[in-house]
Amino acid sequence: MSPRRKTPPSQPRVEPNDVAVRGVALGMVGLFMLVLVSAAIVGGMLFLIRGENPQPHPSALETRDIKPPAPQLETSATGDRARIEGAAKARLHGYAWVDQNAGIARIPIEEAMRRTVAMGWNDPPDNGLRGEALQIEETRKKGTAESTPPAPAPGGPASGAAAEPQSEGTP
Repeated sequence: MSPRRKTPPSQPRVEPNDVAVRGVALGMVGLFMLVLVSAAIVGGMLFLIRGENPQPHPSALETRDIKPPAPQLETSATGDRARIEGAAKARLHGYAWVDQNAGIARIPIEEAMRRTVAMGWNDPPDNGLRGEALQIEETRKKGTAESTPPAPAPGGPASGAAAEPQSEGTP
C-alpha cells in the first residue's frame, strides 16, 4: 500500500470540477470503432450468404388454383352485396305472408308508418301496475318507502273515504 499524500493544512482539499476530456474522447472513439467493426462483420456475413439461397421454383401444388370446399360463403363481394341489398329492399317494400294460417302478413314499411300515424300506437293496457311501480320507485328514492302506501290500482277499491269496519256495539 502506498503512503497517502497529505496536503498541507494551508491548502483546502477539493474535488476536481472538470471531467477529463481526454478520457471521454478516447471512450467515444473506442465506441465508434466498435460499431464500425460490428457493421463490417454483419455486412460481410450478408454478402457471403446472399447468393447461397436462391428462391426455389413454385411446386405444382402451389401453381394450381384450388377452391375451398363448400359452402362458398362469399364468391363476389360486389355481387353479393347487391343481391343482399335487393333482398332487403324487397322485404321492406313488398307484401308477403308471414303466417297465412294465423292471418299475419308483411306490408311495405311506408304503408305501416301511414297506418300507425292514422290509427295511433296501440299501447298494452296499464291495469294500474305501471303507475304503482313508478310510485314505489319514487318513494324508494326519497327514502320513505315504509311511510307511504302505494296508490290503489284503477278498478280497485273505491276512491274517497275508506270504510272502516265497525263493531255492532259502537254508535
